[in-house]
Amino acid sequence: MKPLFVAVDFETYYDAEVTVKKLGFRKYARHPRTVPYLLAIAYGDGRPSELFRGAEAVRQAVRSREALWQADTVVWSANANFDRAVWEACLGAASTLTWRDVLDLCTGNQYPHSLKNAAAAALNETVSKEIRTAMKGRVFEELDEDERRQVCEYCLRDAEIALYLVQKLHGTLSPLESWLSEHTQRINRDGVFVDTDLLEADINALKERIWQLKQAIPWVQDDPDKPALSHKELALWCRKHNLPVPASIAKNNEDVLELMAQYPELNGVISRIRELRRLNVVLRKAEVLAQFTDDTGNAVLGFQYCAALHTRRWSSHGFNIQNLSRETYQVLNREVYPRHWIVPRPGYRFVIADFSQIEPRCLNWLAGNKELLELMARGYNYYEAYATFAHKWRGEPGALKKSMNINEYTRLKSEALGLGYGMGAKKFAKTAKVDFDEAQAIVKRYRATFAKIPAYWERLDRAIRQAALHPEIPLAVRMPTGEYLRHYYVRQTTNAFGESCYHGYVANNFFDPMYEQSRLWGGVLCENITQRMARDVMADVIRRVEQAGIPVRFHVHDELVAEVPADRADEARQVVQERMTQPIEWAPGLPLACECRIAERFEK
Repeated sequence: MKPLFVAVDFETYYDAEVTVKKLGFRKYARHPRTVPYLLAIAYGDGRPSELFRGAEAVRQAVRSREALWQADTVVWSANANFDRAVWEACLGAASTLTWRDVLDLCTGNQYPHSLKNAAAAALNETVSKEIRTAMKGRVFEELDEDERRQVCEYCLRDAEIALYLVQKLHGTLSPLESWLSEHTQRINRDGVFVDTDLLEADINALKERIWQLKQAIPWVQDDPDKPALSHKELALWCRKHNLPVPASIAKNNEDVLELMAQYPELNGVISRIRELRRLNVVLRKAEVLAQFTDDTGNAVLGFQYCAALHTRRWSSHGFNIQNLSRETYQVLNREVYPRHWIVPRPGYRFVIADFSQIEPRCLNWLAGNKELLELMARGYNYYEAYATFAHKWRGEPGALKKSMNINEYTRLKSEALGLGYGMGAKKFAKTAKVDFDEAQAIVKRYRATFAKIPAYWERLDRAIRQAALHPEIPLAVRMPTGEYLRHYYVRQTTNAFGESCYHGYVANNFFDPMYEQSRLWGGVLCENITQRMARDVMADVIRRVEQAGIPVRFHVHDELVAEVPADRADEARQVVQERMTQPIEWAPGLPLACECRIAERFEK
């Protein structure tokens, strides 16, 4: 039987403190001030849309529909986990309905990830969010009749727009991509467990050290109301003490490093400002995690499916687990390592698997560097295979790092990773900290040794130039999976120096600067394609691991974190290792390698 598609939209109270952004969708939905005052339902079978007004009417509608719809209904929403959380708060129990996210359908087709922008791009419909914005801190029952009518129309229209998008786009995602959308929603709901004692202790230590640092900033000592991180105040202080004013205090700025070496007093102030900046960032992340963590120690996640529209890579919002620092911070008498805040449930362990150099492996597969791929298939890592061809290195697998000092190895990694997308000598000299002549020689050697890579850039360049002749036709690159990576409205322009260049957009029929791909050429397109392929490999592996009965708790770029019972951890580690290194059906000859370990906390 054909399922019934319905689209739902709730309108709920929110204010400066009670928001999804600050609390996460589950804590927000359960907050006593989060009153669901409107529910709109749009039906895909032609029956009229419904609108329920008032918290009690909304709750009764939820209870009756939960019982009525059941297995033959798919509930769509423009933010499925949010609307599902509100639905379950009204229900007082977990929903057994099938929920799907409308915006995942949109991003999977390279439309923007917002109902407003997706409606404009896919439907040519205008959606305004001004009414929702105006409801901040306001109670529906206290509005005048005209305001209530406008909010009701807004709610109903959002549900109907969501349904129109479903009707247009349903069935356009492949089975794997549909599964990934559902999996992303699930890992967000399942969330992660938090060591709340460690988190609280780290927050207290960070606050104490930040207070100390602020008190040690000279202009704050003179006037506590002055901002500690103000470059203006730094400049005034420097002039007052006859010290040169640094244009920047960035960590890698050579000019400021020279000034710090020459003027000890300036060195002390800049060092404290840098530490203050670093610790402020860590504290903000810790406090967001604390806000998202509920009474059970669980924090929902904010993964966004196909956040990068063209490469389909995930990003995260709210508590961003993908952006947790791998650095250890010395704070007072303790070490703060943000990843350690995340722990498995009691009686469980993490299995953490990290792909080895997945992007350069994909790049060389795409370019057809078979000899290099064959070396990696024989057990050499990418850097060793690279050194064999670029530096005539000879050795056994695993021996390269031991044969070089740290500076040599770091520079080799810089060229092995940095030159595959067309980086020139000037930028490489700055990146690798070598002089221009040496950088020029390294770039020249790379392009001669791995000539198939520049040849691949040139093929892509030709495709870009051809696409610019007909901007109305998207530049569509067929990926190894059989799907397409598209750039829209590719056209030739002239830059500020009078040079010819190409621009395009990564969003489908939505030509906003935020989605513009400037300076589009073969190297940039090569990077896009390589990142998309690496993402597709990870997507394939996530499903493989799940099919083996091992739940993937979350993933960070080329790193996968599963959670398993402690007494099965070693067996699960072996299965994950095997599933991550099995040949990819759509990429024959792509050698995969990973590091896989068991851990009691999230760690590198």
